[in-house]
Amino acid sequence: SFGKVIAVALAVVSMLAFAIDSAVLQGVAAVLFVAFCVQGVALVHWMHAQEMLPVGVVISMYILLPLLQVLLVTVLAVFGYMDAWFEFRRRMKKA
Repeated sequence: SFGKVIAVALAVVSMLAFAIDSAVLQGVAAVLFVAFCVQGVALVHWMHAQEMLPVGVVISMYILLPLLQVLLVTVLAVFGYMDAWFEFRRRMKKA
């Protein structure tokens, strides 16, 4: 989990990149976005390891990734971003 500090950094850099229209800030925001996409993939794998998701979901994610690039990467990044704020793994482990 990247934590809330990097989540805040992504939010601030994204807003600044949009407001200022800076290519450098857009690049930094894209790198942070990809980091949260990786966190989303890690969360899917963790959920499979905890037997919350069947192996078919993990395989489907990888099969659909080249086909639904923008949509699936965005969903995974949002999933990873939400994990940074709400700490799904910590909360689900207690249940």
